[in-house]
Amino acid sequence: MKGKTGEWYQDKHIGGYFNENGDLVVCEEYGWTDADTDAYFVEVQNGCGYYDAAGKFRYYGDIY
Repeated sequence: MKGKTGEWYQDKHIGGYFNENGDLVVCEEYGWTDADTDAYFVEVQNGCGYYDAAGKFRYYGDIY
């Protein structure tokens, strides 16, 4: 993706600007769930928890 120098770009997952070469420099990330980023991959692999339907990590026994 190329753009005009200094122009801001944003979608539902990232925000950033285009540098002097027209390349996107990502400054912000949002909208990602634990499952999207494998934030608790080791815990899931070790059987300590799971990702719920919304993608949030839950330890087994969580009541919240």
